[in-house]
Amino acid sequence: MQNAFCVKLLGYTVQFAAMPPKTQRLLDALQAWCDQKRGRRAEISRLLGIKRQSITDWFGRRQQPTAEQILVVQEFLAKQRKNRKA
Repeated sequence: MQNAFCVKLLGYTVQFAAMPPKTQRLLDALQAWCDQKRGRRAEISRLLGIKRQSITDWFGRRQQPTAEQILVVQEFLAKQRKNRKA
């Protein structure tokens, strides 16, 4: 994994872990899917059983999904691609 980066905001330093490239590509694809239609972040949060804020934190690089969440997102996006082709 790449080095972490720090941001200084209002006198506080916050450290963010760099997202692994494959995880970032997966989240980019998920964000593109979510951005296509209103309410999709809520839909994916229900599917994963996590708060919608966690999804937002993934997209903002403030939090990383767990390995299990990554697998569920991969399966979900694969089904979406398959449905689009049908």
